[in-house]
Amino acid sequence: MADAVVQFENLVKIFSEGSKKEVRAVDDFSLSVNRGDLVTLLGPSGCGKTTSLRILAGFENATAGSVYIDGQRVNDIPPQNRNTSMVFQSYGLFPHMTVKENVAYGLRVKHVHKKEINTRVKDVLALVGLVGLESRSVAKLSGGQQQRVALCRAIITKPEVLLFDEPLSNLDAKLRKGTREQIRQLQQDLGITSVYVTHDQAEAMSISDWVAIMQDGKLQQLGPAEEVYSRPANRFVADFIGEANLLPGVITDTNSGGVSISLYGSEIALDRFGSEFTRDQAVDIVVRPEAVDIVDTPDGDISATIQFSHYTGSIVIYTMRLEDGQELSVQVSNPMERGVLPAGQIVGIHLHRKSLHVLPKEG
Repeated sequence: MADAVVQFENLVKIFSEGSKKEVRAVDDFSLSVNRGDLVTLLGPSGCGKTTSLRILAGFENATAGSVYIDGQRVNDIPPQNRNTSMVFQSYGLFPHMTVKENVAYGLRVKHVHKKEINTRVKDVLALVGLVGLESRSVAKLSGGQQQRVALCRAIITKPEVLLFDEPLSNLDAKLRKGTREQIRQLQQDLGITSVYVTHDQAEAMSISDWVAIMQDGKLQQLGPAEEVYSRPANRFVADFIGEANLLPGVITDTNSGGVSISLYGSEIALDRFGSEFTRDQAVDIVVRPEAVDIVDTPDGDISATIQFSHYTGSIVIYTMRLEDGQELSVQVSNPMERGVLPAGQIVGIHLHRKSLHVLPKEG
């Protein structure tokens, strides 16, 4: 990435548990964050995302590797001198202070003039719709309001890098959606370079310029949300982002323009991947649940037996069984048009060619 404000270079963090056991929480992790971008570190618990963020903030020391902010190596610089601000999962507010006192705290520590503090507090509260609550105790605010106060306190100091440590995990689903939209809009309006940590895939995909997927301390894939969803780099990413069916196939023909794949006795021709695979190579075909049509059996690429249906109103999610016993998840929108198919019915499955992705078989 050009014009990188944040850089992780070959970062390693090892925690010692007792005299003999070591845990490699971050393992040769490298990543760059462009100026003004929001990059989300996404992955399951224990993947190293929070540890990487804490090293960037200065709350943890790296075992090896380097962290740069705006070209300066900051490994040995204390947190208060790194020009970063953190929005914490627990908000980190002072319960005995008012909204204004909490927001102004960082400026008071920096000995900013009182008049400027008043102006800047008013400005940031206006950005998040909290004008009029300056004198209210933060203990009397809702969870969503407290999170907005925490956000104001983080941005009022005009940091070079804004850090988010799972900031929405304590909010209910409705508040989480509205707050993440507000965070994204505010980040874009202010143009603050941001690093965001979450385990929530929908959250990461909806607010990020780039999504960095981690597993076992390593970076698995970095890309825009659409890319990591539609073109996952490996089986882990495919299975972690959204829901994926991974169907076994064998390459039967290949050329510079595309491939043909044998799948349960059918031939699937794709006009891409031709330079990535060889004849007779075993592969996994990534099939998203929404990337299929249920058709009459003779018209399908493969056949399946409906095992279970889950009706939600706007969609029906079917669990189907293929001829080798593998389960297939299929999502059908607008069930009012066709109704809900019964368990035990044999149907045809037509695969949307442009939505399929092919990976080399692992293991």
